[in-house]
Amino acid sequence: MITNDNLINANFSNEEREQTSHFVNVGYWFNKEFRVDWENSVHDIRNSSQLFVTRDYRLNNFETKPKATYKFTDAIQAELSSAFRQKKRMDGEELLKAFDVTGTIQWERRKTSIRGNFSFISNNFTGNNFSIVGNQMLDGLKPGKNQVWSVFIQQAINSFIQLNLNYEGRNSGDRTIHIGSMQVKASF
Repeated sequence: MITNDNLINANFSNEEREQTSHFVNVGYWFNKEFRVDWENSVHDIRNSSQLFVTRDYRLNNFETKPKATYKFTDAIQAELSSAFRQKKRMDGEELLKAFDVTGTIQWERRKTSIRGNFSFISNNFTGNNFSIVGNQMLDGLKPGKNQVWSVFIQQAINSFIQLNLNYEGRNSGDRTIHIGSMQVKASF
C-alpha cells in the first residue's frame, strides 16, 4: 500500500491531491528464458482546488495486467502484455473502461541498448473527455481506438558520457503525433 499527499501552491491558490494505492503482483519463472507476471492495482485519488471547481474530483481506478517475457538470447528479449483498466469518477459521470495490448522488444549489447514497443489501446469512455478529469482518465488519449509506439536508444560514449535518444508517436484516428528528444548525460 502506498499513500501520497501533495499540496501545490498554483496561481495564488492551493491545490491538494491525495492518493492511496494497493498492489498485488505475482511472477513466476518457468525456466531461464520464460517468465509470466500478473500485476493488479487499485487507486483512490482525490483532488481539490481552492479556485477551480473543475479540478475537484475523486477517482476510483482498477487495473489488471498479465505479462509474458521471453529471453531469446542474453542480448534480446521480448514482452507481450495486455491490460484492463477501469477508472470511475465517484462524484461525476465520467467512466473509462480501457483494454490494451502491448508488444515490446529489447536488445542490449556492451554499451548499447535499444527498446521499442507498440500498444493498441481501446478506450470506452463516458463523460466529457475535454475536461481536466476526462483528460487525466484517458492519459491524454482519445475515446475509441488509439495506437502508441516508442523507440528508446541508449549509448555509452565512454565511462562518464551517455547519449539517450527517445522517439514517441501516437495516433487516435485524426492525425499522428510525433515527439522526439535527445539527451547527453555526463556523470562526474
